[in-house]
Amino acid sequence: MSVNNFIPEVWSAQILDNLNKNMVLVNLCNRDYEGEISALGDTVRINEIGDVAINDYTKNSTTALTIQELTDAQQILTIERARYFAFKLDDVDKAQTKPKLMQKAVERAAYNMSDDMDTWVAQRLSSQGFFSGANSSELGSTVTALSVTSTLVITALGWAARILDQNNVPGMGRWAVVSPAIHHQMILARIVQDTNNSNYLTGGPNAVGNFYGFNIYVSNNVYLGSAASSQYHCLFGNSMGVTFANQLAEVKSFELGAAGFGDAVKGLNLYGMKITRPEAVLRGVFTP
Repeated sequence: MSVNNFIPEVWSAQILDNLNKNMVLVNLCNRDYEGEISALGDTVRINEIGDVAINDYTKNSTTALTIQELTDAQQILTIERARYFAFKLDDVDKAQTKPKLMQKAVERAAYNMSDDMDTWVAQRLSSQGFFSGANSSELGSTVTALSVTSTLVITALGWAARILDQNNVPGMGRWAVVSPAIHHQMILARIVQDTNNSNYLTGGPNAVGNFYGFNIYVSNNVYLGSAASSQYHCLFGNSMGVTFANQLAEVKSFELGAAGFGDAVKGLNLYGMKITRPEAVLRGVFTP
């Protein structure tokens, strides 16, 4: 619907701001390999070195050391997403606005680009390994849909921490991303109740608390696997496990010319992600 349909005799000097979701998951990825990105399909090569063996040495007996030949490998981060926005503002509309309507539209486009990336990362990470194996019986439910109460949410967090411990994932920098419904169970359990404590402040923007070594974040972009049964794919991990790269390749403003009277703006965003350490990221499918 054209802006023309809403032109009153006097335009307000204010524009009503949108209600925005917090961006969480993109910010929890590492950006170590972002490099130079210019086009869809670009690749970033991530080098890794194999393990180094430790051998026995006996004084006056070991005469020859076993010299290991180091192995190396590469993982490839592919820029697999190209997303754009494009909009116009007629001169007639622009002339009647006191505020900069175009500027507000650009700000909205930038936010929606961020939300687009955050949602995609959440969906990709939701394919990670379940809380799985024999340990699932300790939570008293099947692994595919754990019914989380205010009591069981504490057990679930502890179990996620233990799995990461067993995988040798560093304790520093661990995070948990949950839906608002699961966050509510945490509030009922009083594990994220006090927003004035120092643990709350250490997690950075959008953190709601700290428990079992996790900085806890709430996001509406947590993947909802089954809307009918409210199965939220909550995520646990460390930023070492997933890398993300993006490049706002182009933002241009231009006159419509023969296409009309007014200005237009277009922008192209390129991005991709790679789960580099699968053992450092896991999910739990929780039903509140």
